[in-house]
Amino acid sequence: MKIEFSKHAEVRLRLRGISKDAVKKVIKGVDSRYYDVETRNLIAFANVKLKAKMRLLCVAYQEVFGITVVVTAHPISEQQARNRILRGRWVKV
Repeated sequence: MKIEFSKHAEVRLRLRGISKDAVKKVIKGVDSRYYDVETRNLIAFANVKLKAKMRLLCVAYQEVFGITVVVTAHPISEQQARNRILRGRWVKV
């Protein structure tokens, strides 16, 4: 699986102190994926170590001609993720 990062993603990762390896780990290791009906991005999230703490990392990405293009990534609480699923914003694919 080839993974590329958009310019926006590179900036946001740098600002948030998130490594590209952490993002790749989430995308490759996630069991369930979601579709964000508002942004039309695919969503993957998993617990990873960020700044010496385990955090839930949300990665928004798109599949373009067999290439995974990361749009952005950010820490998210379990409650925020649960709310987006319950409200129907994120639909399991």
